Amino acid sequence: MEDLLKQILSEIKDIKIDIKELKENQNQTNESLNRIESKLDDLEIKNANNHIETIRNLKDITETLDFLTHKENQTEKEVYTIKKRLEIIK
Repeated sequence: MEDLLKQILSEIKDIKIDIKELKENQNQTNESLNRIESKLDDLEIKNANNHIETIRNLKDITETLDFLTHKENQTEKEVYTIKKRLEIIK
């Protein structure tokens, strides 16, 4: 009977050691997950900022293209007007 009790106690100790190791491993896993979440949050912030910057740049490019198109049309009109006047003078 005493041997049986010693065996049970030994198994209980082993189980406690296993549980302690499992808890430690779980804590390490949680810490790793927290670091990954933090990095992911940082990445999402950078991505959002890049997205905003890209949209801003595209708007600037669009405005510049619109302006250049307008100036090209103005220049063509002025060239046309000059050519017409030159034809009259000839």
